[in-house]
Amino acid sequence: MGTLNAMPFTPRNFSWRRLALAAILVLVPHTKLPGVEFVYPFRLVDLFIIVAAVLYLRFGSRSQESSTAGRAMAVCYLFSIASMLWGMYYLSSLNLAKIIQNGVSVDYIQFAIRKLVLMAVCFLGFQWLIRTRSLPNEVLLKYWHRGLLIAVALHTLSYILSSDYLMQRAGVFVEGNHGGSYYLLSFFLMWWSVKLRMRFGRSGMLLSFVGITLTQSSAALILLIPLGALACMLQTNTMERKTKRFMPIAIGALAATLTLSVFGTEIFSKLTDQDINSLSFSRYDRIASVASGINMFTANPVFGVGIQGYAFALPRFADSFIESFFDWNSRRIANNIYIELLAEQGLIGLAAMSLVLLRIATPTFRQLRKNAILCAGILSVLLGWLAFPSYTISFQWIGLALMHRLAVQGQVSATDRIFPAASIYKNLTKPSQ
Repeated sequence: MGTLNAMPFTPRNFSWRRLALAAILVLVPHTKLPGVEFVYPFRLVDLFIIVAAVLYLRFGSRSQESSTAGRAMAVCYLFSIASMLWGMYYLSSLNLAKIIQNGVSVDYIQFAIRKLVLMAVCFLGFQWLIRTRSLPNEVLLKYWHRGLLIAVALHTLSYILSSDYLMQRAGVFVEGNHGGSYYLLSFFLMWWSVKLRMRFGRSGMLLSFVGITLTQSSAALILLIPLGALACMLQTNTMERKTKRFMPIAIGALAATLTLSVFGTEIFSKLTDQDINSLSFSRYDRIASVASGINMFTANPVFGVGIQGYAFALPRFADSFIESFFDWNSRRIANNIYIELLAEQGLIGLAAMSLVLLRIATPTFRQLRKNAILCAGILSVLLGWLAFPSYTISFQWIGLALMHRLAVQGQVSATDRIFPAASIYKNLTKPSQ
């Protein structure tokens, strides 16, 4: 009995939540890992997030920040469901409720349901990370650093080895701005780790720069220097540490110089070429996609065309450039989150999502100088959405939750009850007096 009482086996001893949080923060960038077939392939890490979040939000203890953006997310989600119903009616009335993808006819409802499920994943993942008290913030940052290390290693291999899996660039890197956003988030989180005097902080910043270089993401390069400079100037450091305040700018300038020296010709052509070629086409295509979204919004300013309805409504509202180069056997996106929200969910949808983002960002921006690094990290997501393909990318919501938590919670106590049954079991196994 003495041994049993000294070390009872309970969920708390096994630390399921520690394992789950570690897995999420390490796996979260790899959004293209194999999933399961339900409507369309779901991301394995997202399935893991939703199961773990539901379990621990139900049974785990909570921090005092448990209400962060919760109501706003609920309102946003309910409106998204209503938007799906509106989209079913509106697109059917226009005879646009089906799309041909890879030669197969697909119903609007399939895309809409998938979007709603992925929204639930992102919102639940955010709430889970905000509410849990099982680990200190420093440990969460350590797990993020490990995920960053794996991501950069796999990304590097994709340039060296030739295989079907690695050619997907290990998941998140299948699209340049995905990788750019992840590495920008990682840069500011690792910079905060330096502020907390954690050993891996500087190496994490360097890894983030390497990752941005590998992605060749124009958006990441454009945002890196001004956001880094803004964070440096706003920080409230002592006089003797003023020199260190500008080290990230110097490192960032060096990284940008290195990137431009290797990929500069391609990036410059992508951004400035007036004729349409393989490099500049992306810029023209994005501008035309935005114009098409504005056409949808103008026709339906209040409700839009329905969540995930952009690709279905596009034949009716396509810009002339898209009409010239459109591949009718593909699904098109707006490539700008704010235009997508306006086109698909109108002013109501944009207002609902803006309320969510406002609830997340306001506590951090209230102490702008103290949280300058974290504010820059949040801005990297919000500004990145100007050239981003989707707002249901789980690593962005997990990153927003971590930055919000770092700003408002400080050191979080590691004392925690994983399940209520654990404390009951512990009381039952206490030696009798």
